[in-house]
Amino acid sequence: MFTDSIQNEGVTNVFVLCEKRELERFGVVNLIEDLEDNEMNVTHIPVEYGMPPSIDQIMHLISTVFMLAERDQKSLIMFVKLLLIF
Repeated sequence: MFTDSIQNEGVTNVFVLCEKRELERFGVVNLIEDLEDNEMNVTHIPVEYGMPPSIDQIMHLISTVFMLAERDQKSLIMFVKLLLIF
C-alpha cells in the first residue's frame, strides 16, 4: 500500500498540490482521507492541473517544509503524478 511505503521512508507530512477534481480524475479520490487515516499530517493546496502553484503557495510550502526539516520530520510533496520526498 502507498501509505505503508511512505511511512517506511519516515514521512510524516504530506502536501497534496492539486484540485480535488484531479484526485477523482486520476482515481485517487480517497487519497487525502487514506493518508489522514494513517496518521499523516496532510496539507491540501489546491492547484489547477497543468498550472504552477502561485508564488504565495510556493513560499508557504517552502517555509513549512524547511521548518519541518529543522525538526527532523520528513515531508512528501505530491503533484498527483509526481512525488518529491524531502
